[in-house]
Order: sequence, then C-alpha cells, then structure tokens
Amino acid sequence: MKPMRTERLILRNWQERDRPLFHRINSDERVMEFFPFRRDRAAADAKMDELNAAIDRNGFGFAAAEIAATGQCIGFIGITR
Repeated sequence: MKPMRTERLILRNWQERDRPLFHRINSDERVMEFFPFRRDRAAADAKMDELNAAIDRNGFGFAAAEIAATGQCIGFIGITR
C-alpha cells in the first residue's frame, strides 16, 4: 500500500519498528475490552504479518497510523471485507 497522507497523519503498512506497540495494543485490557482474548507477543506478531499480507493482497486493510510531524505510530485505522 502506498502511504496516504493528511496534514497530520500518515497511514502506512506496518513496519518492524511497530511490533512492540502492536503487541501493547493487542494485550491492553482497555483496548481489547470487547474482545474475548488478549494476544501474547507471538500472536500479535502473527496478526501484524497477517494484516500486512492482506494489505499487499487487497490494496487496503488495517494500516498503521503515524503522526506526520513526529513519526510516532499511534495505532491503526482501516477497512476490511
């Protein structure tokens, strides 16, 4: 997926540097409140790989959201079938 930019955000594929944050998101009690599970690091890594593969395959999916001014990844946004 080609990165998409707004004035404040960059939506892009997940990168290796995002793995710790992706795990924190997927294991956080508040974030995952309405999910029946939390992902350990191995499961979070596998899910991130799956999301990247879906983006590569479909041209869209759940992409990383990065603050353009700082380069800090703050979460994700996207669509899926």
